[in-house]
Amino acid sequence: MRRAFFDTNLLGYRLLEQDERKRSSVERLWESSIAAGTAVISTQVMSELAAILTRGPRTGVRWQVIHRELARLALLPVALLRPADLVSAAERCVRLQLPWYDALILQAAIVGGCDVLYSEDFQHGRTYDGVQVINPFLDVPGSPRPPVLRVRERPAVATPRAATRKKK
Repeated sequence: MRRAFFDTNLLGYRLLEQDERKRSSVERLWESSIAAGTAVISTQVMSELAAILTRGPRTGVRWQVIHRELARLALLPVALLRPADLVSAAERCVRLQLPWYDALILQAAIVGGCDVLYSEDFQHGRTYDGVQVINPFLDVPGSPRPPVLRVRERPAVATPRAATRKKK
């Protein structure tokens, strides 16, 4: 059974997206993953979702609704990161050149035993340390296709900060 990790934005689109095609695309994917028992999230995703649901005048989601959604999410498999996982995420920042919060999402997908990461924040089709990224919006008519970038993975190298500064 392929386990699938859902990035925060996708869950936000389920509740807030104005574009019906995007919202229904995510809703179908989410519901089929729930029914199959393959959906995985993390505490980071839950926290970020609460933040985006309350941000700005456009959302205006009440805390009663957020509480209900978080209670539903808490029933799913939730990946919990330990201190060693944060160290692994920091290593991925260097090796894979990922932003910190993206590295945490990837680490949570790995900890959650996922083969797939549904996200629009990573390169579609690329496999990061055994987890394949799928952007579900690439199949939605009218959605732009991002360019395919070829990024070479570098081994992690510790470089003392003082040695990299230019001398005056």
